[in-house]
Amino acid sequence: MRLILSTITTLLILPALFSCTEVIDSPADEGNGTEVMTKVSLETPEDYAVRGAVDIFTFNNGGVRHLDSYQHLDSFSGQSIDVRSQGGEKTVFICTNAQRATYDWASVNSMEALDKAYLELQKEKREALCATATGEITAGSTGSNRFELRRMASEIVLQSIRCDFSGSCHEGERITDVSVYLTNVNSRCPVTADGEILPGEIINSGKLDMDDVAGFNDPDMVYQELGKDISYEHQNVGMSFICYPNTSLKDGPGTPFTRLVIEGRINGETYWWPIDINRSGGTDVPGISRNSRYVFDITISRKGTKDPDTAISADMAQVRMSIRPWKEMDDKPVLFQNTRIILNTPGSGTKAVLPEEDKVNDMNILVFADGELEKSLWESRIQRDGDLEFDISLVKGRTYTIAAFANLGKRLKPKDHAELEKTIVEMHEEDGFRSGIPMSATIEDIVPEDESITMELIRMTAKISLRMDRSHLAKDVRLTVRNIRIGNCPKYVSVIGPSKAESYHDVFEKGFELTPDQCRPLNVSGHSGLSDEVSVYMFENMQGEDLTVDAASFIEMEMDYLSTELVSYDSPLIYRFYIEDKDGGYDIERNSHYHFTVTPEGDGLSESGWSIDKSGIGPVIPVFEIMPGGLVEGHVGDTVRVWCECYPRTAPFDPGYEELDYDKSRGIYDYMVDDDGHGVTLYLKKPGAGLVYMSAGEPINRSGMVLINVLP
Repeated sequence: MRLILSTITTLLILPALFSCTEVIDSPADEGNGTEVMTKVSLETPEDYAVRGAVDIFTFNNGGVRHLDSYQHLDSFSGQSIDVRSQGGEKTVFICTNAQRATYDWASVNSMEALDKAYLELQKEKREALCATATGEITAGSTGSNRFELRRMASEIVLQSIRCDFSGSCHEGERITDVSVYLTNVNSRCPVTADGEILPGEIINSGKLDMDDVAGFNDPDMVYQELGKDISYEHQNVGMSFICYPNTSLKDGPGTPFTRLVIEGRINGETYWWPIDINRSGGTDVPGISRNSRYVFDITISRKGTKDPDTAISADMAQVRMSIRPWKEMDDKPVLFQNTRIILNTPGSGTKAVLPEEDKVNDMNILVFADGELEKSLWESRIQRDGDLEFDISLVKGRTYTIAAFANLGKRLKPKDHAELEKTIVEMHEEDGFRSGIPMSATIEDIVPEDESITMELIRMTAKISLRMDRSHLAKDVRLTVRNIRIGNCPKYVSVIGPSKAESYHDVFEKGFELTPDQCRPLNVSGHSGLSDEVSVYMFENMQGEDLTVDAASFIEMEMDYLSTELVSYDSPLIYRFYIEDKDGGYDIERNSHYHFTVTPEGDGLSESGWSIDKSGIGPVIPVFEIMPGGLVEGHVGDTVRVWCECYPRTAPFDPGYEELDYDKSRGIYDYMVDDDGHGVTLYLKKPGAGLVYMSAGEPINRSGMVLINVLP
């Protein structure tokens, strides 16, 4: 598989820091008419970047607080700003990342007019949210003028979710078709708002409105689809939403509480779990304040409401909320050129029953410069065939490390490459590859100069394929594979290898397993005695040369055994062998395909490169008895059954097809053979006599018959 990043590499010329200053005439008591310059230090949170324009308003402090000057910076890359104005006492208001085409400041001629200017959530961009700072200066002074930028918006994070329906009628059920979104969202906020902030305009009022969502520059700010079921297993989803503050004290018309809503289906019926954000007490300011981050961990315990605007009761879910420092997903200031990423999706390849080896459900793309995350892209539900295209931004001439990850089921949010190296993908169930095999691609120290960047997607799993060679077995020995599993199957893998299970805590004792039906190709051998292949899958496990029994992975094969003298009764024969690499070590490497041929010899019980659990093997004690007896009578229209109690059940058995077909052709009866082949049901149709003849091969070697007398 290939990941192609097509980069537009037109020359980017970074503009120098400049200002376009308009000086407004003011009353005599509000300035001395002399233009001065005041240096203002702009403090930005370490997790915030100014990626767009900077707008600077300077107001006189006397009278009606007229606008003294206005400056517009197309970009900002320094630590301070030179504020130009007339002399005197001034109030300075700074707004960053406002969309120039959206916010027209022409009408702002006083502080009062600025108070009436609004920001619009739908126009915001997740990677460049508006932030503001306000402070007072003495124009022309050389003192310390420090302004702190704060975002207007806040972040709502669904960190983890699971359901536990224990004790309810839905016990064991999953929640399917899950979407998560915000309702009663304040989408219009005064640019100078702070403290108590009431909704100015509401979107998703009382329910999800896709027309409202479609109006966003970044629709995922208020609506996302989970892309997987909610089950008993804990899921770290890390879904992030953006909204403006809402500190309403009463939930009602015009002042509704903003809610985080989980929507899903149980047995085909839709339910909602609406959760009030920060309304349970314990904080000085209820509701959503600006520049805050509200993190939720949720366990759903009952079916939800039938109304998306009715908050859940305490018995429906356990909700844990914390308020934490905001961490943006893109935390490095960069000026970018638009770049298109083309992902070549895998073509059709060999498919196992589980999983689909080439399936791509979701995609993360992370861009790093100097070890810091500059850009992240995430698409959660890929339902297209062929190439996938994404718009991203890269700077010509800059050195990057680019990483791409498929089928992780979540958006990755590392703050830097060092944190990415510590990131793992965890499997919560033994056969947990149903949503696709996790894949990765990384390229380091790449400088975009050409039109495309090519990367190889590799699977984080290994594939182990097995076949049976029965050509060396004694002629009286039959080995029938019942199932195959991986022992000590790793529960997790590092997104960037190598990865190693350290102890039994890191592995499933019994991991990826094939059912008897999936093992059927192993029980069909050609003339050479060689069967077809079957495959199992596991995360990488680089154990090296030292075999640590409680963490090294092995193959376990359960087989039914039958010979002239021995048979496996209730417990099968179990073959076990450790998975070795070509160098004799125990490294099971990602994206590698291991082929093994299991070749038992002689009686099949000798140990040659594997261990064998023979506890279920015992001497053959043949049983053969045809029921219900040697003569069965019935009338036309009756149904009778004839069967054989025989042991071992693995012995070859013939219910007497030749005699059955003969009597059927004479019209004496029709018949149906039992699923296990050890009995027949007769439908009596015509007076006369018939015969049922049954026989069993080694090690039973018995036969018997039943006379069928059909009466009028």
